[in-house]
Amino acid sequence: MSAIDPREPMITSRSMAKCSLYLSALFFCIVGAAFPTQPSQGRKDNRDPLDLLHSPAMISDDAASSALMDVCRIDNRLIAVGERGYILYSDDSGKAWTQAWVPVSVTLTAVTFPFFQVGWAVGHDGVILHSQDGGVTWKKQLDGREINLLMMAKLAPLIQEKENRLADTDEKERDEIERNLENLEYFLDDVKMAVEEGPTRPLMDVWFKNGREGFAIGSFGMLLQTTDGGENWVSLLDRIDNPDGYHYYGICRSGDALYIAGEAGMLFRSDDWGETWIRLASPYEGSFFGIAGSDDGSAVAAFGLRGSLFLSYDGGNTWDRVDHGKKASISAGVFISDDTLVLVCVDGSILLSRDKGRTFTAFAQRFPGSTSVAESNDHHIVVTGLRGVMRFARQ
Repeated sequence: MSAIDPREPMITSRSMAKCSLYLSALFFCIVGAAFPTQPSQGRKDNRDPLDLLHSPAMISDDAASSALMDVCRIDNRLIAVGERGYILYSDDSGKAWTQAWVPVSVTLTAVTFPFFQVGWAVGHDGVILHSQDGGVTWKKQLDGREINLLMMAKLAPLIQEKENRLADTDEKERDEIERNLENLEYFLDDVKMAVEEGPTRPLMDVWFKNGREGFAIGSFGMLLQTTDGGENWVSLLDRIDNPDGYHYYGICRSGDALYIAGEAGMLFRSDDWGETWIRLASPYEGSFFGIAGSDDGSAVAAFGLRGSLFLSYDGGNTWDRVDHGKKASISAGVFISDDTLVLVCVDGSILLSRDKGRTFTAFAQRFPGSTSVAESNDHHIVVTGLRGVMRFARQ
C-alpha cells in the first residue's frame, strides 16, 4: 500500500470507492493491516453486514489477545472494545479481563462511560451500543440503516429550504446558496447510495456529557446527538461547517469546550456543549486521527499521520507543532492523572509528557499496532492494539 502524503487533502464523500480505500488505509496505519469488516488474526467473517448486526459476539478465550480498538476507565474498571464485537472489562487494573455479552459481531471502534454503570460504544455499520451495568451486558440503540434514514430526513427539508431561498433571492446571495445546495445534493446522493448498499459506514468515536446528552461521530461527516440517553438520535449536519463530508475521527472535552478532529486537517470547537460548532484555523492539511484535552481546559493535543502533533494552549485559536522525536503515526492520546499526556504510535512507541505536551520521554517498552491508551486505577498505562491489551508501569 502506498504511503499517504499528509500535505494532501484527503478524500471527500463524493466517491464511495475512494472512501473505502481511504478507510482501509486508515486502519492500515493504525493496526498494521487493512481492516475489512471482520478480520481476526488471519480469519475472515464473510457474513452479510446485516447478519453481523443481528448476531451476538462469540465468547472467545482469545478475545483479550485479539485486535482491540479503544479502552477507557471509569472508577476502578477498565472497558476495552474491538473486532468481532468483543467488549472486555477488568476490575484489577488490566491484569485479567472478562468478556461481556454483546448483541452484534461488528468491529467496535470507541467506548465511553460518563459515570459508572452507564456507557456507550460505537463501531462499524453505524452501530451504537448502550450498557447500564458497567459494561457487563449491552443492547443496540442504533445502526447504519437507521442512520441513513435520519440523514435522508435531515437533508430533504434542508434542500427544500435552499431551493425556496434560491427562487427568492438577489444575485449577490445566489452563488453562495447554489454552492450550499450543490453540497447538500451530493450528501443526499451519497446517503441514497448508502441505503442501497446497506449499513456500511463506521462511527469512529463517542462522547457523553452525562447519562443523557452525548455525541457520536464518524465517516462522511456523520455527527449525531442524543439528549435522552440514546433513545433518539438526530443529525447535526446543518450545525457544522463540513460541506465536503470529510470524516470525523475524534471528539473530546477540554474544560468547558468540546473539540472534534478529522481528515483534511479539520478541527472544530463548541463552547455550548454542541449546540453550535466553530471551525478552527488548522495548522495541518493531513488527517488528524484523534484529539485529547486536559481536564482543566488549558491544553488540547491534536495528532495524526507521520507523528504529526500540535498543541494549543488557548482553546484551539493557535497551534504549536511539537517535535517528539518519532515519525510513526500517532493513533491515540489521553491526558491522565496530574494532566500527564500519553501518546501511542503505530510502531509501538509510548510517549509521555509531564508538561502538557511541551516535551516528551519515550517508554523503553513498545506495543506495536497500538490503537488506544488509558490509565488504570493503580497508575499503570494500559494500551490496546492489534495484539490485544498490555499494561505498563509509569516511568
